[in-house]
Amino acid sequence: TYMGRIIFVAFLGKARSEHVEHATESRFDMVAALVLLSVGAALAGYTGLYPVVLGEYLHANVLHPVGVEHEMMLALSAGLSLGGLLVAFLLYYRPGRKQDTLQRNVPGLFWLIRSKLFFDEIYRYYVNKVQQRFAAFVAFLELVFIQGALVRGSGGVSGLIGIAMRRAHTGSLNAYLYWFAAGVLIFWLYSSGVL
Repeated sequence: TYMGRIIFVAFLGKARSEHVEHATESRFDMVAALVLLSVGAALAGYTGLYPVVLGEYLHANVLHPVGVEHEMMLALSAGLSLGGLLVAFLLYYRPGRKQDTLQRNVPGLFWLIRSKLFFDEIYRYYVNKVQQRFAAFVAFLELVFIQGALVRGSGGVSGLIGIAMRRAHTGSLNAYLYWFAAGVLIFWLYSSGVL
């Protein structure tokens, strides 16, 4: 029915808008790609065209109906295809009609199908309310902990140690005496139990 609707509305029906009425055929590269795809789709079931290994695998592992089952499957698939085309013809082949037949006859079903089960709205809500907020939270954590504490923090600590070491090694005998006196004082406080 779906493919029949496309045939009867898009190819055999009248244009329903000014834009569609002035539509032209696709460029050559698009038509060539469609022809290649259609040939591939038409020949996909002929395993004789497949490489030997793949063909042997399909013959060995895929069930093939034989006899009555084969004829029954052919009749059933042909009947369903023709029945679907007939239903589509009865529903959709109205050359002069501007409004969709399903929209006119079953507006609730048409609205539900056209809404695509609200997939776009649900996905948009998820992206805006869940994914974006989670991404912002992760970006905040990265900014604070990775760039801030680890990168800048470790760089800052290294910089402070470097400044202290440069101050300690000045080449001045007076500065070395002060550092030595401070070290003796700290050692004495620690050994006497004060620290």
